[in-house]
Amino acid sequence: MSIRTICVTAALAWGISSAANLQPQDLLFVSTHKYPTQVVGDSKNAFLLTEGGILMYDYRKSAWLDNLVPGGPVSGIRFSQTRSKLYVLMAGGRTLEYNPVFRRFTDASLEDYQAATDAGTQPDLTGLTLDGDNFFLGDALRDKYMRRAPIKSAKVFDYDNLWILTDGLGPFYGSVRRKQASSFWFGLDYPATSVIYPEGNNLWFGSCRSDFPGANVGTGIASQSNGALVKAKADLNGWKAYPAQLEYGFGDGCVRDIKAWRDFIWLATDKGLVRHDPRTGLFKTVRHMMGSTDVRVNFLHVHENLLYLGTERGVCFLDDVNKDDLPTLGELPVPGGVQVFDLVSKDKDLWAATRYGLHVFQGGAWKSLNKVSAKDVPEATNVLNLSMAYHDTSMYWIYENKVMVKPRRHEQKVLLERDHPTKLAFDGEILYVAFRSGVTAYDTRKGLWTDFRLEDGIPGSRVVSMALSAGKLWIGTDAGVQRVNLRSYLP
Repeated sequence: MSIRTICVTAALAWGISSAANLQPQDLLFVSTHKYPTQVVGDSKNAFLLTEGGILMYDYRKSAWLDNLVPGGPVSGIRFSQTRSKLYVLMAGGRTLEYNPVFRRFTDASLEDYQAATDAGTQPDLTGLTLDGDNFFLGDALRDKYMRRAPIKSAKVFDYDNLWILTDGLGPFYGSVRRKQASSFWFGLDYPATSVIYPEGNNLWFGSCRSDFPGANVGTGIASQSNGALVKAKADLNGWKAYPAQLEYGFGDGCVRDIKAWRDFIWLATDKGLVRHDPRTGLFKTVRHMMGSTDVRVNFLHVHENLLYLGTERGVCFLDDVNKDDLPTLGELPVPGGVQVFDLVSKDKDLWAATRYGLHVFQGGAWKSLNKVSAKDVPEATNVLNLSMAYHDTSMYWIYENKVMVKPRRHEQKVLLERDHPTKLAFDGEILYVAFRSGVTAYDTRKGLWTDFRLEDGIPGSRVVSMALSAGKLWIGTDAGVQRVNLRSYLP
């Protein structure tokens, strides 16, 4: 993968200053893995073939190391004990081999694939016990929602490592000697991830299937009430999925944003605000706000210890975790309400990026950027602004295909141009811009930027979300989530 680092001269001429190759160890692709079909391996690693890729699990580290995406549909996988290599047969007949040491695919022969084996032995599952709310039925499993998932395959490796592959509930892993197994899901409930939210030692993912035509065909899920909340530990173990319509109090699963506030996890959905208690697993929907019900919530923001909601009708706020009716925070200057996409704090001021420009809440009222800047800013007045950010004394925002910057008491100017930019976020001195085909990291001190583009090899056809945590960039696409270690690639 080629990652381009570019600088802008004083004359705004563009030129390539350096380039780096994104290495396999700096990538980790996460997608859906509810339908595993094969498991192979040895005493060191296990490889699982699923609809989201080929998962690699390290027994010694007790951790998932990677999701291998060979670049097309896979017909089958085998493992060579003598060569310690994974062999992959693609749907078109091409054969690949994967070296776990160098973590990359190379071409192989069909003879090599045929000489390898699927290894493992068939276990006797009689008397098997499962963790939590899952039940063993002999030829299938059921979860707490009584959804039946047939067992596709069961294998034992190295005398004890038991793998059970199900059609719908993902893989289960345990001990054949103890006759115990627990859910070992690695991935998302749905690959198109609308929001990624790092929170302490946890990662939260939200999805919204109605954004992708045809996503609900054959699922029995209503298009207006779908998606899920998914939780994982920071080391990408301990996955837990909360599907909408199955969890009481979580009827609409079209999740637009996630925030932690006052010991709860809060979800912005298309039908109001949802409160999730991670201690009990319970959900509660707040439907009444701004004098209406089922208002679409686009964004959540904590400001002055209150939770603010950017909605399709303006801004409202929550000052008590048990409140059931949320009041409007002033009236934005457009009859009928204004679609709000982003909220940003600047000292005690609250800024909003809206369908009709940038506005700030001061002195109990909303004011446009024109009014508080004493300068005409047409790129932020009565126009669509999807996102904004403040850094030091400069304001950044999205206008059409441009990222604008306005230093204090200076005129606005174009900082970058990208294909349909949607979101801005700062991490230190670096401004991150999510756009349709990638993410740009712009160094505000050096005037350099680095592009991470889908065309460079990140799976998916468009970017739908991004997040930053502990030196890692998370990019949500319509095909899953890509994690990139940033250390080696920033200017």
